[in-house]
Amino acid sequence: MEVIPTFSGIQFRQAVPADREAFREALATLFYADEPLTISYYQGSEVTDDDMAYSLSLIEEGFVWLAVEEETGQIVGLSGGEFCESDEAEQLISLAGQTESKKFADILRLLGKLSKEGDLFRRFGVSKAYHVHFLAVHSRMRGRSMGKILMEKQFEYARKCNVKVVCADVTGFYSEKLCKSLGMECIQAIAYSTLKDDAGEPMFLAEEPHVYIQSMVKIL
Repeated sequence: MEVIPTFSGIQFRQAVPADREAFREALATLFYADEPLTISYYQGSEVTDDDMAYSLSLIEEGFVWLAVEEETGQIVGLSGGEFCESDEAEQLISLAGQTESKKFADILRLLGKLSKEGDLFRRFGVSKAYHVHFLAVHSRMRGRSMGKILMEKQFEYARKCNVKVVCADVTGFYSEKLCKSLGMECIQAIAYSTLKDDAGEPMFLAEEPHVYIQSMVKIL
């Protein structure tokens, strides 16, 4: 397992199954607690068990990189993703029909819609891409480029596996700024205000400056 000491007192490394419970806590406190898509949902701001289980599965099924404080063992940063293929939109919509919670189903349908409309596989002439699903950094570590390092680890993994296109569903303004600084470009955006339920009620009550969910892409 590769270990890269980059910051004084911080260890950057790939997550392993033994990290699962610490990773769960870090996802809940660092990622989901501030993630606009999760916290703005009209029927509750808490992360659902099925959504959390999907993210946890990336330890075994995808690629998760951690920043761990050596003195305390606390996870202070994380990023994770997995490979996807040209039927990604259909896979997401199909999964939405199998989930336990309405919230995760609605999120998956939105992500499926974004994937379908962005159509990155046809746009870039590829059959496979690498999809970054989450990135989070502890508030006391922000402003030190930790987020960039964690994203670069995702890019490096994609390059190592000979994948030429990396994509991310960017749900907030600050994540958008980071992605742009890393050379990612928006290929599709959906305004939260346009997303309604069957009764015409807004489904995501995101506040400024979080206006859009965007599909952003980087060619490696």
